[in-house]
Amino acid sequence: MADRADALATPAQKKRFTSLSATSLKTTILAGESIKQVLSRAPGNNESIGGIKVISTDRWFAARPSGTEDLYKI
Repeated sequence: MADRADALATPAQKKRFTSLSATSLKTTILAGESIKQVLSRAPGNNESIGGIKVISTDRWFAARPSGTEDLYKI
């Protein structure tokens, strides 16, 4: 089951999300599990996903700004 949380974000914060990369993340653990992969580009076409997707053994989350509202989505 996937849940989504929205949080308020200023235009400056939204802009920072678009510049995130795998090297931006400074932790190696997600919910007690080792992080296996951090994506900022789509595997199929190498296009930017506009944020990051963090993947551990059994869990993942993605964080990116909304394109239409002053929010970011997790």
